[in-house]
Amino acid sequence: MDKEFHTIALIGKYQSPEIADSLHALVEFLRSRGRKLLVEEGTAASVGSFGCAVATFASQAGAAAAENKAANKALDAQQSALDAKRFQKLAEMHQQQLQEEGEIIKTIVESKNKTVDAVLQMLNAMFASSVKLMSAAVAR
Repeated sequence: MDKEFHTIALIGKYQSPEIADSLHALVEFLRSRGRKLLVEEGTAASVGSFGCAVATFASQAGAAAAENKAANKALDAQQSALDAKRFQKLAEMHQQQLQEEGEIIKTIVESKNKTVDAVLQMLNAMFASSVKLMSAAVAR
C-alpha cells in the first residue's frame, strides 16, 4: 500500500543562511505536488518561511498528541462496539443453551414421575394380592 505524506515539516541546518536557496527550491517542488508545508521556527527566523506556516516542535507535538488521543478514542469506541456485539452473541448462545437444558431437565423429571407412578402401581398390586391371600388363608 502506498502511503503519502500530506503535511511535511522542513527543518534547516541550525543558523545556516546558505540553505535558503535549497530550501526555497524544495518548498516550490513540494507545493507543486499539493503538499501542506511547515517550516520550523528557528529555520524560518534564519532564512524565512517562504510563505509556509511556521511551527514549533512543541506545537506540533501537542497537535500530534491530540490527534493520537482522538484516534485512540475512536479505536476504543470501535472496540467497545465489537465487545458489545460479542457479549450479545454470547448471551444469545447461553440463553439457547439454558432453554435446551431446561427441556432436558423437564424430560428427566417426567420420566422420573412415570417411574414413581409405575412403582406405586406395582406396590398397590402387591398389597392387594397380599390382602387377598391373607383373607383366603383366614377364611380357611
